Amino acid sequence: MLASLIALALTLPAQQASDAQLAAWIADDLRRDTRGTPTAAGERLNAAGLGGDDIKLARQVSAKLAGAGSHDVIVGVHGGEVVLHGHVADETHRKKAVDLASGIEGVKGVDSHLLLPGETPAPKSAPATAPGAAPAAPAAPGETGPVDFITADGLAGRDIFVTVGDGVATLHGAASSEAASNYASAAAMRVPGVRAVRNELDVRRADISEDRRVALLVQRQMENDAIVQTVSNALLVTVTNGVAYLTGKVRDEGQHARAVAIASQDPSVFAVEDQLLVDENLVLPLKGRVPGFKQFRDR
Repeated sequence: MLASLIALALTLPAQQASDAQLAAWIADDLRRDTRGTPTAAGERLNAAGLGGDDIKLARQVSAKLAGAGSHDVIVGVHGGEVVLHGHVADETHRKKAVDLASGIEGVKGVDSHLLLPGETPAPKSAPATAPGAAPAAPAAPGETGPVDFITADGLAGRDIFVTVGDGVATLHGAASSEAASNYASAAAMRVPGVRAVRNELDVRRADISEDRRVALLVQRQMENDAIVQTVSNALLVTVTNGVAYLTGKVRDEGQHARAVAIASQDPSVFAVEDQLLVDENLVLPLKGRVPGFKQFRDR
């Protein structure tokens, strides 16, 4: 999949950690809640030297190679340095791939690990073992999941499975937006020992009308729920890129938990940003909604 060929890191030799360890580290980093941090997801990745320029370059190189018939190449970019993994038909295609990547503006260098038919990757040096100890068995590809994430700036993913084999990480699952998909790629890319990242996340396309439909549906469910309906006119449901934001007030923790559960159960909702307040003295209008509240905000 052309759009999935993104990201690479070469910070430490892959043999320093097993594939299972790498998969677990990627999952833990994605799972980390960044909503309480002052920096947004993009700033966090830029601070780690993993800004959008590398991802843009990876896409440009991937598109260029695919246009030339090289579809089985994983393109990684780190600091403008391009690394190519995968297979090509012959030596001519291998040289052409390097030349095409080198000719793209912003590329500082190209490191080719492309393989011809019948070739296999060079064996990695194994870590030293104690005298008399049995050699370590080859590590099986690691897999974790499912993992959900949401960031301070509303990037979300759900049911993400992380698989790592020979240092190449593959992400399966769904992302709430293209930016969320890029965030997942960059987060995996920065894990030391990961050689490349293949992003195969399904991306939800931006659709304001769909967001409004989901917000209205969640609101209607709350209005008809036996626990939440008494305070439903004090709740505001907003959906942006598949992320549901709940604001307003409820009378107790039971209503609070139920409102979050209703929003979370909708299959179109990637994540719920819970901003509800509990007010035991909440006074509701007899008719209509609390002033200033409606079922979705205009964007």
